[in-house]
This record gives sequence, C-alpha cells and structure tokens, in this order.
Amino acid sequence: MDEQDRKRLKTQNSELTWKLKKVIRESSGENVISLLPNRLDSSLHNIVSSISKHQVNIYDSAHFGENLDLFMAFRSAPEEEFLCGAWVKADIDGSDALSDTILAIGSKSGKIHLLSLAYSQEIEVIDGNEKGSSIIGLAGSSLHAVTFASCGTDGNVKIWKRKKDISVLIGIISLSSVIVSFAGDHSILLAGKDNTLRSFDISSILTDFESVDLPVHFREDDGQIIVRRSNNMSRLCHFQVLHDHQVICLFTDGVVQLIDILNGEQQVRWEISNFSKSDPCRFGICPEGKYFVVSNSNGIVQLYDIPTGKKVDKFQNERMRKACGNTVFGNSKSTLIVSTDCILWFFVKS
Repeated sequence: MDEQDRKRLKTQNSELTWKLKKVIRESSGENVISLLPNRLDSSLHNIVSSISKHQVNIYDSAHFGENLDLFMAFRSAPEEEFLCGAWVKADIDGSDALSDTILAIGSKSGKIHLLSLAYSQEIEVIDGNEKGSSIIGLAGSSLHAVTFASCGTDGNVKIWKRKKDISVLIGIISLSSVIVSFAGDHSILLAGKDNTLRSFDISSILTDFESVDLPVHFREDDGQIIVRRSNNMSRLCHFQVLHDHQVICLFTDGVVQLIDILNGEQQVRWEISNFSKSDPCRFGICPEGKYFVVSNSNGIVQLYDIPTGKKVDKFQNERMRKACGNTVFGNSKSTLIVSTDCILWFFVKS
C-alpha cells in the first residue's frame, strides 16, 4: 500500500469521521492483554478495564475525549500473572458485597481474583483449578446475578455462584476449551480445542441450584455442536454472543461469521483482509448491538453493520500503523478504544 492509498483510508463512503482524542500509556508499561467494556449493566457502559500481565486498570469514560478517569488499579503479586478477565453482574437485591459490580481476573496459577468496584479492592481469591493449571477464559452471566464461568487448562469449565462473601462451585463441564460465554437465560457456549463451538443447557443449576447436589457434572456429549471448523489452518480465536440466539465468531484466517445459535446456520459472513493470524485482534460490539469493530495487521480499523453485513467505515491513524490487540466501543457507538502494545488509543466520532 503506497502513501497515497493510506491517505485515502481516512473514512471512505461513510458519514462517520473518527478523531484521535487521547493517547494513554498504561502505567504498568506492559502490553494490554484485553480490554473489557462493561456490557452487563446499562448504567455502567462507561466503565472499561484493561488487563496486562501484572496489572488491571479500570477507567471511567463517561465524558469520553474530554475526561478519562483512572479510578482503580490492581497490581498482582510478583509471582502472579494475569491471563483473562470478565465482568460479573451485580445482585441488586443484595445488601452487602453482592450489590457490587465485580471484575473477575483469571491467572496463570489457576486462581480467580474478584475485584470490587464499590470497595476498590480485592474481595475474594478462588482456587479455580488444580495446581499446575491456569485460568484462560472467564465469562459473566448477563441475566443471572453474581454467576460466572471459568475455563481452565485442566480440561474443565467451572460455573460459579457467589453467595454472601464466598463463591460456590455449582457446575463442571468436562471439555477442553479455550473460550467461554453465557448465552440467554439457560445456556453456555464453549469453544473447544477441537475447533468446535458447543452449546450446553445448564438451566438445572441456574434456576434451582439449591435443590440439587453440587457441583453438577456435564459431559462433552451433553453439548450441541453449533460450529465445526474443518480447516485445520484456521482456529476460532474469539466470539461474542450478540443476542440470545446469535453469536459472532472470529477465526484466525480473518473470517467472521454471524451464526444462529439454535440451528447453527450462518446468517452473515465477512472476510477481514490482512488479518493478523499470529496475533489476532479481538473485536468489539457497540452497546446498541448494531455494529462490530475490528482491526487488521496494518492497524486499519473497520466497522461493520451487523444486520446488513455492510462495511460502514474504515480508517487508519498515521501514528498507529501496526497490528492492534483489541478494538472495542466505549460507552456508545461514537467512541472507540484501541490497544497496541501498552498504548490505549481513544477515538471519538466527530
């Protein structure tokens, strides 16, 4: 791509113009592993966390572009290494820590750290896996309060329910998985190491877990295969549940698919050119659920209309010509957060 072509990439065939408002270097100086906007509570869409190897930062982007506040930072112990995270829905009927919004952080040691926004401190440490295994995926339920799942290198996915001041293990799914997410009010989706996406009905422990012997065990055969990727050169690297019956899947070859969870049918397909297979970018979905954003290996940010499948915008900042690790929306479709190494780039639609 020559210089003239690069200049043309500043918003083509679109009404959206993105302006770089702020560049922030993470205080840890470490590469950002993931950016996690809070999508579980509509009143907290302005909250976003960044996770690096030894530190978690939580930002308030309510006045995006004018006032970006870092109001909480959590540093790991020297021997601890963070790998993943997820927001956990608050219990609005609770009277103590259950009424708090929680950020769960998974570590290489197999521990899960629960961080409280209300108290600005760690409130629990869970031994999530057997010694010698790590937590590589976490997900919080959007419908069931203080309910979350952890994905471990020990080949098990564990489902937790926080009661009072302790988290109780209520379910175990025996499937070697790398990504986990809740779907609707009774299902959980697992991306397996065998390049499949499976759906498990776990309603028995979500609705009436106190009446059964815990933890409830689920086998691989209990899951329904939604996606099976036959191409061994490409793997499922990221997915997000869009609505109760839709999921967006991103593969390392740059293929993105919108899939109906109920029947496994592909509804929309996209292909991201020059996608970084070795270091794939995590995509983001706007709070309204209409658009998703992703970046390729050249740092070109691309926005797509999900219902129509059309590309609505693409742009590249002259200072950001490299593969992006994360691209997410802020508190609306008019704000974007992009990470490259230890740098956060904040864009606002003007």
